[in-house]
Amino acid sequence: VRTSMAQHMFADHPLAGAGFEHFRILFDSYYPDADKLRAIPQEKKIADNMYLTLYAEAGLVGIIPFIFFMASFFKKIFRTSKYHASPEPGQLTIAMSLMGVLIEMAGYELWYWPGMYMIFCLICGMTSGMFDESHHET
Repeated sequence: VRTSMAQHMFADHPLAGAGFEHFRILFDSYYPDADKLRAIPQEKKIADNMYLTLYAEAGLVGIIPFIFFMASFFKKIFRTSKYHASPEPGQLTIAMSLMGVLIEMAGYELWYWPGMYMIFCLICGMTSGMFDESHHET
């Protein structure tokens, strides 16, 4: 149901999305079963998936840069692994942490949880530093 709702929101607002934190505001308008709507408390009127939330709330302007941003990190990780037969344990830890956070984003709304958002930003910063291509010989 939430995927369908996100798709409809995106279809109605493809370029800039419905607006940040508007999934909850627009929830009633897009929920398919009006009879069950009263049973859903306000705090549960979310996509429960950060990718769906970003897709619906930020549209192409938000989802394309996010995909590019994450692809650049994985590109750094894979390029670094080409230079070393076995990456340093710290590098593997950072890479696995980043993947874990990305998997976790499929389960709830990361950007709305300040602690998790801070961890995501720290992991991205560490990834950027540890997997910096300028530190490796070609």
